[in-house]
Amino acid sequence: MLSDTIAFGSIDKKTDDALVFNKKTKSVLIDEYRRSWARRYLREARADLEEAERTPSASYDLKLEALKKAQSSIYFSLGCPEQISQIVEHSILNNVEVKNPVLRCLLAIEYKIQQIIDSYSENNEVEQVPEIVQIASSIVDLYT
Repeated sequence: MLSDTIAFGSIDKKTDDALVFNKKTKSVLIDEYRRSWARRYLREARADLEEAERTPSASYDLKLEALKKAQSSIYFSLGCPEQISQIVEHSILNNVEVKNPVLRCLLAIEYKIQQIIDSYSENNEVEQVPEIVQIASSIVDLYT
């Protein structure tokens, strides 16, 4: 279980303690607009996964879309998606050592998206996508 306070990597330092989100004040951090977008992206990710099961010929593209939507749902549930995206990008580009479990999860999702894009193939197995969508669901439920 995640602790009450979640700290994310800093854009300015090579540590992961600059941006702090407190679950007890989540209503202040996330307005109804972002909360509704987080939930919407999560619903769409689940729908894309269901459609991928029904349409094997489009499975790869639908699972990739589901993964991106799950990622977006997490970003919206944590606050400002643009800032979260910058933190993830900075952590990847600068090989920042990440101790925070949520940021590690965000990095893993970003790596998985890049891995799927880089190894594009219709026969490519993207079996981890449903599990990642479930993890996104848990994070969104926790913060919204």
